[in-house]
Amino acid sequence: MQITSSPYSNYNQNTVVSKIENSSENSFSLLLNQEKELEEKGKYLTYVDQFHYLDSLAKEDRKIIRDILRDDKITIEEMDSLSYEQAEKLAKYYIPQGTVTVEQVRNSPIIHKSNQIADMFTATKLTNDKSFNEAMYKTARELENDIFRGKVFNEVIFSISKALSEETGKVIINQWEWDIKNMNINFGSLLDDVILEHMKAIENATTKDSEFIKQHKESIHGLSIVQKYYSDLKKENK
Repeated sequence: MQITSSPYSNYNQNTVVSKIENSSENSFSLLLNQEKELEEKGKYLTYVDQFHYLDSLAKEDRKIIRDILRDDKITIEEMDSLSYEQAEKLAKYYIPQGTVTVEQVRNSPIIHKSNQIADMFTATKLTNDKSFNEAMYKTARELENDIFRGKVFNEVIFSISKALSEETGKVIINQWEWDIKNMNINFGSLLDDVILEHMKAIENATTKDSEFIKQHKESIHGLSIVQKYYSDLKKENK
C-alpha cells in the first residue's frame, strides 16, 4: 500500500517545526536579554530591583548610587567622589536593610569593597552625633593601614561602650546593644579623656620599654586625628 502525505499532515509538521524554532529563538533572546541586563546592572541591582529597593531615593541620589553599584563593587575613588551625605545614603543601600525581609537580606548578592570602605560605612552609623560620625568617617579615609585604623576604631567603640555603661548603670560591651538614638555623650570630652589616659600612661611608665611607649603614642596620634576632624566639624556646623 502506498502511503502519501496529505496537505493537512504537511501543514501540521511545518507548524510544529516552526513553533520549535520560534520557541528556541525566544529562549535564546530571553537568555541574551538576561545576560545583557546582568552586564548593565550587575547581580546586586538586578536582585534589589525585584522589590524596588532604591525607589524611595531622590532621582539624583538614585542615579549616583546605581552608577556605583552597577558593577557589584565599590572603590575608594568612588567614595571620594561623594559628599558625606551621599556616603551616608550609600551605606544604607549597598546591602538590603530596613523594610526588607530576613530572607531578602540573606539571598542578596555581595557588593565587594575594601576593609577601609567598610569602616567608612560603619562610621556613618556609629552614634547619634552626625559631626562625630563624619569625623570618624574622615579618619577612616585618612588611615589607610587596616591594622592601625582598626585599633583606633576599636578604642573609640570601647570608650563609647564604657560611657554608655556608666550612663545607664548597665554593663554594655557589644556595639549591637547600643541605644544609638538616645545616646547622651559629650564626644569632645570623651576623646579628651581617652587621649589624657594615654598621656598619663606614658608619663607614669615604670618601664623604658620603647614598644610600650610607641603603642600609647600611636593611640594618641590616631585619636588626635578624630579629635581634630570633630573640632573642625563642630565649628562648621554651628
